Parts: sequence; C-alpha cells; structure tokens
Amino acid sequence: GEYFVQVVRYYNDHITPYTLTVTPGTIIVPTTPYDPGDTFGTALPLGTLVSTAVSYQDMYGVRDTVDYYKFTIDQPREVRVDLTGRREGGYMRLIADLNGNGTLDGGEELRNAGTPGSGDANITQDLEAGEYFVQVVRYYNEHITPYTLTVTPGTVIEPTTPQDPGETLPTALPLGTLIATPVSYEDMYGVLDGLDYYRFTLDQPRAVSIDLTGRKEGGYMRLIADLDGNGMFDGGEELRNGGTSGAGDANITQDLEAGDYFVQVGYYYFGHITAYVLTVTPGAAIVPTTPYDPGETLATALPLGTLGGTPVSYQDMYGVFDTHDVYRFTLDQPRDVRFDLTARGEGGYMRLIADRNGNGQIDSGEQIGAQGTSGAGDVTWTEQLEAGEYFLVVGYYYFGHITSYLLTFTALT
Repeated sequence: GEYFVQVVRYYNDHITPYTLTVTPGTIIVPTTPYDPGDTFGTALPLGTLVSTAVSYQDMYGVRDTVDYYKFTIDQPREVRVDLTGRREGGYMRLIADLNGNGTLDGGEELRNAGTPGSGDANITQDLEAGEYFVQVVRYYNEHITPYTLTVTPGTVIEPTTPQDPGETLPTALPLGTLIATPVSYEDMYGVLDGLDYYRFTLDQPRAVSIDLTGRKEGGYMRLIADLDGNGMFDGGEELRNGGTSGAGDANITQDLEAGDYFVQVGYYYFGHITAYVLTVTPGAAIVPTTPYDPGETLATALPLGTLGGTPVSYQDMYGVFDTHDVYRFTLDQPRDVRFDLTARGEGGYMRLIADRNGNGQIDSGEQIGAQGTSGAGDVTWTEQLEAGEYFLVVGYYYFGHITSYLLTFTALT
C-alpha cells in the first residue's frame, strides 16, 4: 500500500536541516494460500483436524485489521490454538456460530487470549464435534505486525456412554435398576450439547451417592423426580443439586424411596465445555420394619393396637412419593404416652390427632399437638391422653426432605 512520512519541528523555535532515510527490510511473506477473510463466510478453511497441527503466517494492520480461520473436528477432542511471532499487540477469539447466521453474536465467543504488546498467546480447550472459527485481530488500532497462527488437535475425548444422553426426561440415558453395583459413564457438555440426562430406578428404598468428577471447568448436577409424570422438569421436582463454578468434584448423597429418578448434568456458566465422569452408586437398602406401608389417611393408618406396658417401635420412610405415614393406636385407660421420632437424616414432624367426629378426616380442632425439627435430630414428646383412639401422622418438615426414621410409642402410666 501507499504510506506517507511527516517530518515536523518539535518546538516552534526549532530550526535545523535534516536527512530522511527510508530503508526497506525483509519482505514479510504470508504462508496462507490467500488472504484470510474478515467474516465467517470468507474465513480461511483449515479442514478437519485429526492429528496434524495446521500453521500459517499472515499479518494484520490498519488496512487488514481482522483475519478469520475456520476448522472442523469430527469428534470431541482437546484443541490448542497458539498466536506467536508478533511484534506488537494482538489477540484471538475462539468462536462457535451457534445460531448459524454467519455473524459473531453475543455469547458465541468461547475463549479469547492476547496481549497489548509482543508475546505469545494460547487457548487450550476441550471442544465438542463441530465447526469453529478463530478470529485474529490487532489489540490497538495502530498495531501492525506479522503473526503465526497454529491450531493443534489434541487427545480425543471418547465418551463411554452407549449413546448420547438426551436433553429431556423422555430421552434420558437409562442406567437400569440400581442394586449393588455402581454405574459410571464419561461424557461431555458444552455449547452445542448443553445438558445430559440420565435415568435410574430403585426397586426398594436405599441411600444413593452421585459423583460428578473429571471436569476441567464448571458444572452442576440435579437429582430430579418427575412427580407428576408429565415427562417434563417442573418446579418442585429438583430434590438435590451439587456443582462448582470451576473444576472440581461434586457429590450428592441421599436416601431415596423406591421409584424412578433422573440426574441432569450441565455447564455451570455458558461457555463451560468439558468432559466429565458421572458415577451413581447404590448404597445399603433401607428396610422398613412395618408389616406394610403405613397409609396416608386415617382410614388406611397402620394399626398398633392397644398400647400397654411394652413400647411399640417401627422403622419406615417418608419422602416425595410417600410424603407422610399415619399410625393408629388405642388406650383402654388414661395414660401419659411418649412419642420418639429418631434416626432421621433430615427434617420431620409428628402430629397427634383425635378423630372426634368419626368422619375419617382430619378436621379443624382435631389436632392435639405437633412436634418436629427442620433438620436432622431426635424429637421426644409426651402427651397426657384419655382413653380412646388416636392417630399419629409422621412426615417431612419441608418438601424435599427424604429420610428413613424410627418411631417409638411408649405408654408410661
């Protein structure tokens, strides 16, 4: 191109002869087959990266301010992008054209690196299979320099899932019925595949441990129960969550009732792209000692008979599927009765009921008393009662509390 040199005095009173010499130096010869364009549509294609690094030298400045390069990976892998050989400031952006409109929109820059002066810059990133762009641009308007861009394909990320976990409850990857053996899969989330769903079943109540490991960037998981069975993740169906905004391990350990559950895995912030390992480990079965499941109404309450001198004790469980249990007992004479709710891992309560009008429902004025705690801990409660029939309701303190419990009835006098 054409350039001008302006020579001017420094202060107004400076008067002097001078010699101006302009010396051409080494020719800067780009190695690109043609000038990389300044849009997605005119980006220089680097092809599908498999094992060999691709490297080009070119130049940016005041006339050609931006260069675009395009590459494809046909399977998930780590990719390293190096911007070297600069004499002045510059930076690069790693981009995915997520909406396919051929322009750089908000949220499509995955990573960037650069310096306001000379020096090398690097981006190393796990990427999903797909098409990506690298934009190389000057740091400040007056920066003019040759550069070398090198894109190096790294280790392939090979998911161990038999198929890609879906992004909805109906397309979740089934893990089967968990009994004793942990189930573990490696997969990946990112900007193209932002969520993975897994489904597992318990045929009896048991503790379950869920671990999200092996991440290089932020991520989270949610434990979900599709309580209304509509195949959608609705409000109130998240039982627990765990995750971190950066790399690290996350865990959920939870007592669960028999039933179907889902684990959702995804990025913590948009732009987090990383492989991960999800492991679901079934723990010890929770075995109720009740002869059958206590009902949830007065009519279906578990009968304990007439309380006498021997305490009556049962272990059972409440949660999101079976929210409360009802027990029925009788006193043949006035007694002090102690109720002990123990061995809980989460919040719970007890309500003592007398069905005074005999209609089989809990009406206003029929609750004699209530005791409980919002967290784990023991609750002991003693009540002076007349002869007659009573009901004790046991349930969670807040929705989402899921735990086994031990309930003991003791007639004291």
